Amino acid sequence: MKNYLKNERGLTLIELLGAISLTAIVITVAIALFTSVSGFTYSNSEGRSAQRNAKYALSQISARLHDSDAIFQPTSANELRYSTFANGLIAYKAICYETSGVLKLYDFQASTNDEWKQDSVSISTHSSYYKNGIELTYGLSQAPDYIEKNVGDKKYVNITLHYVPTRKTATGGFVSSDEQTVSTRVKLFKQIK
Repeated sequence: MKNYLKNERGLTLIELLGAISLTAIVITVAIALFTSVSGFTYSNSEGRSAQRNAKYALSQISARLHDSDAIFQPTSANELRYSTFANGLIAYKAICYETSGVLKLYDFQASTNDEWKQDSVSISTHSSYYKNGIELTYGLSQAPDYIEKNVGDKKYVNITLHYVPTRKTATGGFVSSDEQTVSTRVKLFKQIK
């Protein structure tokens, strides 16, 4: 046994360098894999976030238009105006798309009741009519599509929101995906006369 202990040698320098190199390679691969997986998870959550925002805005618009009995879409503006009837009073609202991709809801307070259906009135020409703006969503790629349809004595509005989800690249930048849409059909409220 004494003879065995005397012949035992430690690791050579080459063996030690080989073990360190192998450990470094394994750690590098593990870090690259972790970074890739976390970047993929982040990009998926960003895409879902854009879709979630668009769906939320669509639900808010739908709920408000469902209580409306009339809508008006000016030809020269990226907006939709509608009337509501609550507590015995008629109120007017405007949903406006801004060039930055933001969709806002305003109280529309014109000086006369007929102005809410005039093409010449817009947020850029009569900004004092648009009060209490609240942001419905952001990140839209273009103005929403509103298509009014009459089916018998019922009025419907088809609404489509367009958004472009972004995802993170392996280098840390962002790239946009193909344009996506969410849409719904809303039945307008019919007042009893």
